[in-house]
Amino acid sequence: MKIAVSSYSYSQCLGQGKDLFWVVEQAARMGFAGIEFTNLPGDKPRDLARALHAAAAKARLPIVSYTIGADLLGDPPAAVQAVKAQLDIAAALGAPVLRHDAAWAPPETCRDESAFDAALPTLADACRRITEYAASLGIRTCVENHGYFVQHSLRCLKLVQAVAHKNFGWLIDLGNFLCADDDPLAATRRLAPYAVHVHAKDFKVTPASAAGEAPGLRSLGGALLAGTAVGEGDVNTRACLGALRASGYEGFLSIEYEGASDCIEGLATGLRNLNAWLAGA
Repeated sequence: MKIAVSSYSYSQCLGQGKDLFWVVEQAARMGFAGIEFTNLPGDKPRDLARALHAAAAKARLPIVSYTIGADLLGDPPAAVQAVKAQLDIAAALGAPVLRHDAAWAPPETCRDESAFDAALPTLADACRRITEYAASLGIRTCVENHGYFVQHSLRCLKLVQAVAHKNFGWLIDLGNFLCADDDPLAATRRLAPYAVHVHAKDFKVTPASAAGEAPGLRSLGGALLAGTAVGEGDVNTRACLGALRASGYEGFLSIEYEGASDCIEGLATGLRNLNAWLAGA
């Protein structure tokens, strides 16, 4: 496995006036083996994609994935067309993988298993239509355990099996399972055979009973989640890497840093930890 980084991890720097071309150079300087881009901005994203492709090639930094948002339930035909347009941007980037969301819903709906089962055929049909188009471009598609409604690994498994297309798989985010109060190691073992791409992310968890009214990201069960450097939180990342390797996964791991501390320091710590664990595996 090789370690990449998501451009999203540099959100602090982007908010301070840096641009994505600086991110490419910074990622290369830090020693990452690849880069993943998220939701390219501007009114000419395809032109930006081509320019980023050239910049990444100059830095000898492969573009490993393109990550976008989507809600396939609100207006499925329109949502499918929107993701197909984003696939054209992924092609301009030269990204071999596109990750899109599946759906968003209010918390009460996310907690309702029957609501998910009712939505599953619509979600599977939309994902299948998207991946069929992606296959014609030489791009694999995947959904990530993200957004509560399709976040627990049992729901993720239902969706990937319902789509049942060789070009479609899963983006396993090691930390995001905690948002659904799902054990990351057990979840990774469950989904590893379907892994197309992986996000390395970590959180410190405060149980709902001890979290009180503190602000911040909450799991469906009310636990408070604080982003941190990979290896400094409560995700057993090293064991998850072992589960991925045991399944035969040898693709990229993109660090996705969501901590409040300096992102450069957080990324450097996560990169050191991942390198040490992979070297010792």
